[in-house]
Amino acid sequence: MLKKITLLRDRVEDWTAYPFSVPTIASLAEIGSRVVFFAGENGTGKSTLLEAVAAHDGFGPEGGNRNFRSDTTGHNHSIHPLVMALQLSFDRRTGEGFFLRAESFFNMASELDELGPAVLGAYGGQSLHARSHGETFFTLLEHKVSAEWFVSPGRAGSSALAAASACVSRLDA
Repeated sequence: MLKKITLLRDRVEDWTAYPFSVPTIASLAEIGSRVVFFAGENGTGKSTLLEAVAAHDGFGPEGGNRNFRSDTTGHNHSIHPLVMALQLSFDRRTGEGFFLRAESFFNMASELDELGPAVLGAYGGQSLHARSHGETFFTLLEHKVSAEWFVSPGRAGSSALAAASACVSRLDA
């Protein structure tokens, strides 16, 4: 499990360039809590930090598990300097995990459909497109909850918050 995120300030070359120009990122020192909720206005760096943590831990820039490497736009790489400046500490690494990025989740679900039944079995046995938005989040929780989670809600914040809350509830049970 991830136990600490540290920004190694000596690895930052230009504090005026994105993503370090975002005040939340610029003021980051260390996060060392088991469960963390990022809340704030649009543009404050919540998703930027989560995307960098997920990328640092080996997840594709558009979400999914570590076997999913979808990368459809060069804009995904704008966080690379932040990825290189982070240090992640773990108390246990399982190799499992899931990065839920709402903006590109539709593309990931479409790719799962393309890969077919053998892969869909790990996601409940049917297309994620054949479920409601909420059912899709809960399907992911049901089949991926034992792993680390990075949730970047995008515009689907309330659904992602509900999913994260359910995840915490299941882990606490």
